[in-house]
Order: sequence, then C-alpha cells, then structure tokens
Amino acid sequence: MNNGNLLRKKLAEPGIILSSGVYDCFSAKIAEKPGFQVIFTTSGFENLTSFKDYKEIIDIKKYQELEEKVTTWKPSS
Repeated sequence: MNNGNLLRKKLAEPGIILSSGVYDCFSAKIAEKPGFQVIFTTSGFENLTSFKDYKEIIDIKKYQELEEKVTTWKPSS
C-alpha cells in the first residue's frame, strides 16, 4: 500500500491522529521515535532545501535528490 492510501485509511479511522510537522531529515527522524502516526511538512519546506527559490523545487530531479536524502538519512555514530 502506498503512503497516500495509508494516509486515507488512517483518516477514515475514528479518533484522533497523532501527528507532527517536520522541517528536515533530522526532525523527521525525531518524529518517528515517539510514534507519531503521521508526519508532514509545512510551507517552510522550501527553506530547508537550500534551493535559491521555490521554482527550483519543482524540478523533478532535485525533488528526487531531496527525497533520497530524507529517506536514507542516518544519524551519526
């Protein structure tokens, strides 16, 4: 099941969804630890990417590079 379907399923369930806003790889990893059911980014997303302006984020290659950084980030030992 993809992430969109997982979110739809979670939203359809009764009750409150425990969620947290995240701003970068580090805060996303922190949000995983206490068991947040959903994490999301905000309009501050373009600030964390280090791109010069919002138009550059739309470039799919750069977006894929960012996604790769987020999904493969590991804390330093």
